Amino acid sequence: MLSQPRVLLAMARDKLLPPSFFGAVHPRFRTPWKSTILTGVFVSVMASLLPLGLLADLVNIGTLLAFVIVCAAVLIMRRTHPEAERPFRAPLVPFVPIAGILLCLLLMFSLPWENWLRLASGWRSGSRFTLAMGATAAPSTRGTPCAQMRRLVASAGRQTGSK
Repeated sequence: MLSQPRVLLAMARDKLLPPSFFGAVHPRFRTPWKSTILTGVFVSVMASLLPLGLLADLVNIGTLLAFVIVCAAVLIMRRTHPEAERPFRAPLVPFVPIAGILLCLLLMFSLPWENWLRLASGWRSGSRFTLAMGATAAPSTRGTPCAQMRRLVASAGRQTGSK
């Protein structure tokens, strides 16, 4: 919950979400205040509507997936951009990231199978939402990741014959 507003801020800076709302930084506290309020409202509503066990399972699988992605990103970045400046150091690369991926996957596989269905459904919904918001936030900006993704999806659609 604490990092979600920062993620939304980064996505707004990349023009994947509307910068006017998600990119708004409080003038005094220098925090993404609108997305912090939105995240708090969303979490409060979910906590009041869902059973605690279900909510815990959803948070567990989502957090573990995020850790898997971060560990994989460390490996990928070390391989593809070895010259990049790194403000922190990861110890014993590649052992620690690989062990992190395996251990997180092990914990994920220990969760009920229904969680995997919820994770897939949430991933699909979130991807569609993010692409839709990015398309409305910056439809004319060619260099944004969203514009690049739209071109990629459009070219894939032309190759398969779908629209």
